[in-house]
Amino acid sequence: MPSLRHKIAALPEGAALEIDNPGAVRDIQDAGQVVDAILQLARRGATGTVNIGTGVGTSVADIARAVARSLGRTIEVRGRDRDGGSALVADVTRLRRLLAGDDPGGRP
Repeated sequence: MPSLRHKIAALPEGAALEIDNPGAVRDIQDAGQVVDAILQLARRGATGTVNIGTGVGTSVADIARAVARSLGRTIEVRGRDRDGGSALVADVTRLRRLLAGDDPGGRP
């Protein structure tokens, strides 16, 4: 995110942000929340694979617009989806069960 923030901040007023794969969908989460989830999982003795994320996908273009808004800017996002608009969104079903205490913490 820092490089995206810098790119947007450096854009001249009225210029469009050119990015690859603006339609790609990603699961973005604050690093502090990820650390908190890891600590909670460790306290519960969780083992096995646990996906950490929000479980919600947001397009790269929408992420860029949100970053721009945080900088007090409005931008146009342009680009071409070279990968067909791929989506990477975490399945957080097990994470939610573990954090709610509904999973004994062993391998699924």
